[in-house]
Amino acid sequence: MSVKLFLKKNAVLCAAALAAVLSALFVPPDAQYLSYFDYKTLTCLFCVLAVVCALRNINFFYILAQRIVRRFKNLRMCVLALVYITFIGSMLIANDMALLTFLPLGYYVLSTTGKREYMAFTFIMQNIAANLGGMLTPFGNPQNLYLYTKFEIPNLEFMSIMLPPFAVSVALITVCCLFVKREPLLLQGEMQKLPRLRTAAYGALFALAIAIVFRTVLKPTPSIYKQQHTVDYISRTDAELQIKGRHDPCIVPRAAVVQNSLTAFGLLDLLTVRYGTLAQKHGFPKV
Repeated sequence: MSVKLFLKKNAVLCAAALAAVLSALFVPPDAQYLSYFDYKTLTCLFCVLAVVCALRNINFFYILAQRIVRRFKNLRMCVLALVYITFIGSMLIANDMALLTFLPLGYYVLSTTGKREYMAFTFIMQNIAANLGGMLTPFGNPQNLYLYTKFEIPNLEFMSIMLPPFAVSVALITVCCLFVKREPLLLQGEMQKLPRLRTAAYGALFALAIAIVFRTVLKPTPSIYKQQHTVDYISRTDAELQIKGRHDPCIVPRAAVVQNSLTAFGLLDLLTVRYGTLAQKHGFPKV
């Protein structure tokens, strides 16, 4: 592969590498560079993309694209279906995950029907739909999550506030997609079937990859500056207590431990519900 062809096929990668090299000129590389990476986010994205590649290897997106074309039959309805799927998906699995999941589907629908000239428009509309669709739910995007936690807005109230702009977004996206011509779509190739076992396994892995990272909000205990009556346990006498300074940052090093512990308790509770009665029925395993 020539250098020119490599640069053309990997334009985003090359641009990112060039930007990284230029930024290193301003901040010389040192040991702190290793702490710049968000390994949890990278791991989550790697898992999702790995499952997407596995689904591609069993022609999952190709077969799903065939079914979408057979169901909607013309270009306008297929584009609307792709945009709405991304729109709804962003409400459930966040906008970035929706794009990683449904952009390949849009590619296969348009490439298998020979409509690559509409690919740019469809991708743009899917990106817009992913960002606008996520506005309805508190976990649809990071901005919503910040507003939701900052102002402690209840779920139904949050959704009622975001419903008017959400409805306007649906209408505008629909109007934009209506400019696509109602061209008939023809499938290239025979209809294929999915291997059920592998599809189910990859679907479970995909759900696990999405759920592997969850967002939590931590509200530290506020420092009470008001003077309070208390008891000196050692001298066994009445005493006065008044806090000085800020103590909120003390929760920061404990936050990860608290979150991990509560997650472990939650998983243990679910395992107990699922398997807790098996020992009573079949006896405890021999060690």
